[in-house]
Amino acid sequence: MLTRRIEPSIIVALFFAIHPMHVESVAWISERKDVLYSFFYIGSLIAYINYLKKSKKTKYLLYSLSLFIFSLLSKSMAVTLPLVLILIDYYYKRKFKNKVIVEKIPFFVLSILFGIIAILSQKASGATDISPLFSLLDKVFIAGYAIMFYIVKMFVPFKLSALHYYPIKVNGVLPVEYYIAFVVIMLVILLVYRMNKSNNFRKVLIFGMLFFLITIFLVLQIIPIGNVITAERYTYIPYIGLFFIIGQSYCYLVDSKNFGKKMKPFLVILLIGYTVFFSITTFNRNKVWKNGIVLFSDVIENYPFICHAYWARGIAKYNNNDFKGSIDDYDKSIELNHSYLKAYNNRGGVKFILQDYKGAIKDFNKVIKLRPDYSAAYYNRGLAEFGLLRYNEAMKGFDKSIKLKPDYSEAYYNRGLVQGIFKNDSKAVADFNKAIKLNPDYTDAYFNRGIARYNLHNVNGACNDWRKSVLLGDTLAKRMLYTYCR
Repeated sequence: MLTRRIEPSIIVALFFAIHPMHVESVAWISERKDVLYSFFYIGSLIAYINYLKKSKKTKYLLYSLSLFIFSLLSKSMAVTLPLVLILIDYYYKRKFKNKVIVEKIPFFVLSILFGIIAILSQKASGATDISPLFSLLDKVFIAGYAIMFYIVKMFVPFKLSALHYYPIKVNGVLPVEYYIAFVVIMLVILLVYRMNKSNNFRKVLIFGMLFFLITIFLVLQIIPIGNVITAERYTYIPYIGLFFIIGQSYCYLVDSKNFGKKMKPFLVILLIGYTVFFSITTFNRNKVWKNGIVLFSDVIENYPFICHAYWARGIAKYNNNDFKGSIDDYDKSIELNHSYLKAYNNRGGVKFILQDYKGAIKDFNKVIKLRPDYSAAYYNRGLAEFGLLRYNEAMKGFDKSIKLKPDYSEAYYNRGLVQGIFKNDSKAVADFNKAIKLNPDYTDAYFNRGIARYNLHNVNGACNDWRKSVLLGDTLAKRMLYTYCR
């Protein structure tokens, strides 16, 4: 619709479909939102172009706005669309009169609103606290490196990984390639700026580059999100801009009067070669997403000295019931970073499952030393003490975890169990009450409150609890009802 030519349309659509950097957006089920927001995002652009082409019919602008809302509801990355609409105005050489500005106001209002919501949600989840701390100047060079990373990977998609980690500063300095990337980008911008303004291809370059930069700007880590510097899924929409430049470059060269006929066979062979290369690479890349163990083994192959990668594979092995393999990965993670709290906590959890309670307590003590306000560590240590039948120590752990996190339902439940062992049935009932209030479907809490109530001679209350437990799927409660409540 933009170019009215089939060749660039085929090139852009083909590369969008088969590029290896797009595997993550399709293969990873959580990124269904990427595909979904892109569907509505592109639909909104199509509706807007129809609005421009068909005598400014308002219904197409309303279609564009509606699809934009659907895109925003799919993923907050859609907030960039109003700027892309202005970019399309530039491509069509629209004059920026009041009407051009007014028609964009609803788009910008929605964009700002959803942008604020996205920032608040990221902060609430702690995603903005995960990334390492860098100065503002560092972030500028990091953004420059990320831009160059995505451009290079478009042509040579090697060393792909589900995670690309932040660099390590040595003596306060980033790796040299970060500074080189920034300089190269500045030179490219200068060259495009110095191009003859009457050159039609200059407009193509500016449109494609700005489309790429606008749609990827939010994830250049100027505002840090997560613990990775780049992610392959971030290119899903932005690469359209770069593919557009490639498609238009093909047309520009083929249409050249001087050497167009000579260049065409060479360009066709080059495009076919890249199509085969991308297809094979994408086919193989899909296999990496088979499961968590395969995926993070691939990450480790690319980043063998990053503790997070081993920790992540340790979780995958744990989920696959490979507890020994899980501990081995946590060991390696701790070997690479002796202060890696998550690895100690997870390793302690696996040791607990293997009934190595003393080893688990040692790991949880390390977690508490690293972070004294971590309520889960006190709770987990309390469970391990419970496993060793050291009930007083277990009680202290549950008390501390509740003090740090008053809505910790599991801690109330387990403290209730200890109270029951100490024959403090009234206090046990109080703890089970609190656990049930926080989690109304807490089956075990109903069951054990029933026992505590029975011990307090509240048979009706006990039977009611066991009935509720049965309704929630507890088969053992059926035996209690049969024995004590007939």
